Amino acid sequence: MRIATSLFCAALLVPQAVRAQTAAPAGTAKKIPAYDVVSIKPNNSGPNHLSINIDDGNFNAENIDLGTLLQEAYGLKRDQIIGLDGAMNSARFDIRAKVLDPDIKALDALTGPERESMLRPILTERFHLKFHTETRELPVYELLQAKGGSKLQQTSAADKGEGDKKEFHGVNSGSTSVHGTRTGVEMISHDVPLAVLVSNLSNNLRRVVIDKTGLAGKYDIWLRWSRDDMAASIDKAPDNGSQAELPPTLFTALQEQLGLRLQGSKDPVETMVIDGLDMPSAD
Repeated sequence: MRIATSLFCAALLVPQAVRAQTAAPAGTAKKIPAYDVVSIKPNNSGPNHLSINIDDGNFNAENIDLGTLLQEAYGLKRDQIIGLDGAMNSARFDIRAKVLDPDIKALDALTGPERESMLRPILTERFHLKFHTETRELPVYELLQAKGGSKLQQTSAADKGEGDKKEFHGVNSGSTSVHGTRTGVEMISHDVPLAVLVSNLSNNLRRVVIDKTGLAGKYDIWLRWSRDDMAASIDKAPDNGSQAELPPTLFTALQEQLGLRLQGSKDPVETMVIDGLDMPSAD
């Protein structure tokens, strides 16, 4: 299992609530692997680059800030983290964590929340994280059906019968690919609930998204949109015909391609309020 994330896309599923500080998510007896060796070093190169790679019991993060690490470990959006200020907010680190003698089959079987929970001891043991949760009214996006109704394509019974043998644009059943393209970002999901789309929208918009479509079942989803920074750079460039190739913004793409729309709102959201956080000791 290999997972890579960048500044503009993430493939991990992210719920809306702050999870408990236990080593494993509540309600499961599964033994969650632990990182046996952890190295943390300061990175002073600035905020221009961030990379996270998870591969066969290794977690490698380059130039990661604590806000991103908290989001990865607890399934949060940035505005759900309260009290991350000053030097702790701007500091960046290179983090290397490793499971010694990993059971690859067990690692591949982990859910998104279980994989997240492996990062929490890094925060509690090395950064001395202490926090409590509060419900606060925050800006959110509501996902609704657009005028004219949803254009989402439900996975056919024939495709489900084929299981993992049947692919949708190269993606296996139950899987999602989110990746950058020459002109923007592309998300392809095969035989997944709408929660997967909601999670990825939340990741890209960096705000909690609440599903109010009323749609059930599983879907094949193909969504293509442009990144804001790419659109801005093309706007400043001479018109050489490239602008016509640029996909629409995420908000427009949702309406045109999936028959869905996002509406700004405010809702009660569970937040993490930081009570204590220290710089890690040098390795």
